[in-house]
Amino acid sequence: MSKRELIDAILEHNRTAAPEFLARFGENDLKAYLERVTVIDDANHRSAVRTTVDAHQELQMA
Repeated sequence: MSKRELIDAILEHNRTAAPEFLARFGENDLKAYLERVTVIDDANHRSAVRTTVDAHQELQMA
C-alpha cells in the first residue's frame, strides 16, 4: 500500500485522525498503526453484536 492508501485506510477506522498529522509518519509506522486500529475496530464491532440464539444450539436444532 502507498502512504496515501494507508492514511485512507486508517481514516476508515479512525475518523478523528487528521490526514495532515498522519502524513508526518513513515509507511512502517502507518502500517503498524493501521494493524492496531483495525484490531480495535473489529473487536468493538464484535462486542456490539448480540445474538439471541447460540449458534451451536441453532445447528443442533436444524
